[in-house]
Amino acid sequence: MKRMTLWLAVFAMVGAGFGAVPAFAQQADATPLPWFMITFRPELGGGGGTMDLNWKSTVLNQVDAEEEARLEGLGYGGLTTEAFFMPTSGRHFIISPLLSFGGGSGQFDEAGGLVTGQDVRYTQWVLALGLGYQWYFGALEKTNLYLMGHLGGGRIVFAVDNDGEWENSDGLGLGYFDVTVGSTHRWDNGFLLGGALVLAGERYQGTTEAGDFWDVETSGSLRFARLGLVIGYAMK
Repeated sequence: MKRMTLWLAVFAMVGAGFGAVPAFAQQADATPLPWFMITFRPELGGGGGTMDLNWKSTVLNQVDAEEEARLEGLGYGGLTTEAFFMPTSGRHFIISPLLSFGGGSGQFDEAGGLVTGQDVRYTQWVLALGLGYQWYFGALEKTNLYLMGHLGGGRIVFAVDNDGEWENSDGLGLGYFDVTVGSTHRWDNGFLLGGALVLAGERYQGTTEAGDFWDVETSGSLRFARLGLVIGYAMK
């Protein structure tokens, strides 16, 4: 009888041990993941681009005088605010609107023409919508890796140094797209910290309507590689 009682006690302890494992796993699986994150991303980067110029007759006393110039050594500095919505139960799929403000400077190349080596400044804003996917890592899934694509538009203003005087263009229409790879870590209080790499392309078009020299129909493209520090807050 004593042996039977001992064996029953052993089986009860083993059964309790096996029962504890699923309970722990169930608790880990129940860790809530955020459905919303708000982030701010200061960015630095650089790139280049092109500018097609169709000068008006007031400049060259002729019609349809065209020039194609390259923009070199464009720096970029800006701030992006982005909201991440995760509508699915697994919190992997992302819908993300963003608003960014940035600018920088560079110069035209020295290939010749009316623009030859002049310094250029620009400022811009962009409103875009992104779609993406994220993966979680760690036992509590507090670290993520996400891949996003954004598409949108905005406005860009160029300024050209014309013999020491800066002539600003009107705002030109801007089309925007990018591919973004980022990662963040989430603390228990919801604070987020991470980083992101943004590869962006832009198309612009319009009339500068600025000054005697910088009055021209223009279009072109810009490309940038930007690194950003991601700071934000997650809501579960």
